[in-house]
Amino acid sequence: MGDFGAIVTFLVLVYIRPQEWVSGFESLRPVRLAMIWALLAMVARVRPRAIEWRDLLRTPHDYVMWLFFLWVAFATPPMWGTFNANRALLVFYLATVNILTDYRRIETFLWWWIAMILVVSALGVGVEYGFDPTHAKDIMDYQMKGRLVLGMSIFNNPNALGHAIAPLAPMLYYIMVWRRPFTCRVLAFALLPLPAFCVYLTESKGAYISSAFALAGGLIFGRPKIVQIIMVILAVNVGGTLLYSLPRMGVMRSGKASAAEGGIAGRIFAFRYAWDVYHRGGRGLGKDRFLPSIQSERKWRKSAHSAFVEIGAELGPTGLFLYLSILYMSIKTLCLARCGSVQEERIRRAMMGALLAFCMSGWLVTFTYRAHFFFQAGIVAAFHRLLLRKGRGEEDPAVARDGVQTMIGYCEPPSPTPLYCAPRKSRFAKRSSYAAMVTEVPAVSPGVRKDWNRVGVFDVVAMLAVHKAVLMFWWWIITHI
Repeated sequence: MGDFGAIVTFLVLVYIRPQEWVSGFESLRPVRLAMIWALLAMVARVRPRAIEWRDLLRTPHDYVMWLFFLWVAFATPPMWGTFNANRALLVFYLATVNILTDYRRIETFLWWWIAMILVVSALGVGVEYGFDPTHAKDIMDYQMKGRLVLGMSIFNNPNALGHAIAPLAPMLYYIMVWRRPFTCRVLAFALLPLPAFCVYLTESKGAYISSAFALAGGLIFGRPKIVQIIMVILAVNVGGTLLYSLPRMGVMRSGKASAAEGGIAGRIFAFRYAWDVYHRGGRGLGKDRFLPSIQSERKWRKSAHSAFVEIGAELGPTGLFLYLSILYMSIKTLCLARCGSVQEERIRRAMMGALLAFCMSGWLVTFTYRAHFFFQAGIVAAFHRLLLRKGRGEEDPAVARDGVQTMIGYCEPPSPTPLYCAPRKSRFAKRSSYAAMVTEVPAVSPGVRKDWNRVGVFDVVAMLAVHKAVLMFWWWIITHI
């Protein structure tokens, strides 16, 4: 399985987390072993995939990520202890961006990502029907009042579980439905009710909103302008009506009166405290110090319930700026990408759906330092490198190898597999110019528009504008909800 197997193993440990509910597994220290495996696999690679020192800093994404980790260490004394405690996340990012060296690997990794979310969904639905290997039933019945959770550290809250599943819908559509054979589409639609039911059982208002936003945004992205306008109108009217019919969503209709609802009131309290801390200036409270600080100063242990709010309080203005810059770099790459094949366009649209889900969830749940933020940034950074290489006419290193990348490594397939066969033209393409406009990917010279690979004045202004917009929206939530 080599280097690719290392990051897949890391992905499994992030989502399934057997070290937390399988007896004796934690003693093996699997996360550390996966980290060492990824490092050794990268170092041991031979050309044309051999890693060089300059591979650590090839794109603006890499520079901003390194600056973010250095700032986290600087803002949270002791600096070396903090950096050492978070090195696994940095290694995961570096491994992802340096191991996903061709489009086939990126697409295969997305397949694995979808599979992991589906497994989490299956475990969640299983709890409802008596299959409970993570021992979550007691937490669900007594602490969460019947709302679905899993017995894992990152899924022991209904909101966290629901938001973890939110990116699946647009990813599932573009990886398994869009321009795929009929059998693959049927399989995708057969799988879709599983995560949808799991999110429904969490009764998480934020997860409902994030899932809807990701699905609508993912489907709208990349379409012709007229189609985008029509889809936005449908999403607002039809989607809004469906959202309000879901459990616990009725409270959202009442505007400011909804602040009386316990969960919303707690969020406003945490947002206000974080706002006060943010405007004290300096380096912030330090990583993972929001909860103890709010309990000490305001006598109420309340989570920030927002990645952006938590970052602002813990790492100050500089930390928030760097965190938002990572998202800005990722979204800019996807917006400027000029894809020369259906596979490239599929990756681009699927990743935009995942990023939109994270941006919305960032206001609704504390996903601040979760691993999937770093590997999704790594995927986009790897995609950026490939686009640059193609745009400059450099040879794809994968071409030099025989066979194709599968879910377990390279193999020699006797014939094209059903999931990876060449996409067919729409059967409606000859009948309707609209169908051709929507389904066909234009043949363009692949790469990144303007060969973008350095931060310019426009980027700095845009990042400052995003930072300002986040602060304005943060204050609007405090004063209007």
